[in-house]
Amino acid sequence: STSFSIDVTDQQLALLPLQYYMKPTCFIAGDLAFLAIIMGKEGFASSWCNWCDLDHNEWAEKGHAEGVLWTFERILEQHLQNETKKWDDERRKGIRRTPYTNIPFCRVIFSVLHAMIGVGDLIITHLEEFVDGEIEEHNPMEMQMRNELGNKTTARAEAHDEWEQWKQSAEGGKLLAKKQRRVRYIDTISMKKVDAIINNNNLTEQERTDASDAKQALTAEKTDLANAIPALVEQSKELKKVWEALDNEIGALKDKLRECTKERRTQEDSYYTGMDRIFQDEGANRAAHFGRKFNGVNLRTIMDKADSLFGTDGRIRLYLIEKAPTKADLINTKCDDIRCALVLWDNAFSKLRTVDPTPDDCDKAQELIDIAVAQLRKMEISITPKVHGSQCHAVHQMRTIPGGIAKLGEDWIEKYHQDGFRYDLCFGRVGDLKKQAVIRARCEHRARNPKVVMRKELLAKRFKGKKKKKGPTVKEVKKQVKEEQRHEVLLKAIEENVIELY
Repeated sequence: STSFSIDVTDQQLALLPLQYYMKPTCFIAGDLAFLAIIMGKEGFASSWCNWCDLDHNEWAEKGHAEGVLWTFERILEQHLQNETKKWDDERRKGIRRTPYTNIPFCRVIFSVLHAMIGVGDLIITHLEEFVDGEIEEHNPMEMQMRNELGNKTTARAEAHDEWEQWKQSAEGGKLLAKKQRRVRYIDTISMKKVDAIINNNNLTEQERTDASDAKQALTAEKTDLANAIPALVEQSKELKKVWEALDNEIGALKDKLRECTKERRTQEDSYYTGMDRIFQDEGANRAAHFGRKFNGVNLRTIMDKADSLFGTDGRIRLYLIEKAPTKADLINTKCDDIRCALVLWDNAFSKLRTVDPTPDDCDKAQELIDIAVAQLRKMEISITPKVHGSQCHAVHQMRTIPGGIAKLGEDWIEKYHQDGFRYDLCFGRVGDLKKQAVIRARCEHRARNPKVVMRKELLAKRFKGKKKKKGPTVKEVKKQVKEEQRHEVLLKAIEENVIELY
């Protein structure tokens, strides 16, 4: 086991030996992809939860049963089954290898920051898809592709339902499974039994003759089964082939539509560009970050300013109504939903970050998350692993880990991603990777030098001056307004009975 030593210098600890050994409690934090690798789910499939054995189809349903939490031992057992039985389908449960750590999985911290980024991206993407599909005018080619995509998606769903019904029917999938089980039973058990009787010289001739007759009957039955099975397998393949072909067509069509949408969004007069400029004015500039995506700070800003962006006089609401006045009712409804979702999730994530939470804090956090998830269901937004994890696992860790999970988050990891991106922009022209590393290390070392830090603090104090505090500060006023907005949206969601309906 790992242990660390510290030198005792405090006089109050004079009774302790000069070197005191302690075993730390270790935790693991990071984004979902990293945690998936650590837990043996390399090549993480988003249809499976990181912390429990539920898949997307199970947690997507309202009021689903609780999943069984993964442990180190359960992952090893599942991996052994996967390898022994050569499973490569949903029976793998997302397990690809043995875990890289023996730290108990109850101390693998839920990624609150990345959950917030994921949920924020879901809501903003929902807004952009709404604008693309319902508000902005398209050229005839894009309109045709969108209509074709809708038709093919409907056809695919019908074909998949037909295949699922066949699998559950007594004349289809169940009959096939029954015949296949019978063949396996004959091969592995029945034949061995009759062969053992036939080869047993201690038995009577009549018993051995009866066993030979039974073997012939089993062989005939197996032949009949072997003749019937291929037709059923072919039925399954034909039904499956229909929706798989539609899957491929939908994928190719989505790629074309994505390129068409991307080209339209780059135009100066596109609605996407207009909304992006509003986001930039409000302090959320996705273009300044890696992957041209909103980072955690951006999404916190958007959640903070949900009212000024999507409220009654919100800038994005007014911008879309100005662009498409005939669709004002549709825009108002959608902006109300988006504002409500952003404020509810902002409130929920804020509660999750409570330091030293009480049982009441945990209960309140669960209530807020349940309402926020219900709002996503109302908006027909997919329940992703991050949403499911927030609802089913975050509060459990908040209750069971001493002090909560507020101080064990991965915020510093995300910050270092952005710092690394900025360093790459600054030093990318150096060329030699070793020289880049040396320059970067010197910059970081200089910034952490205690004398440099002290000088910067002295300069800040010298030029800051002293101001008398008069009434509440701007920060306190904003916090009060934010709390009022959260309370208003929460009351509205409760009045609309969102959690019961969705």
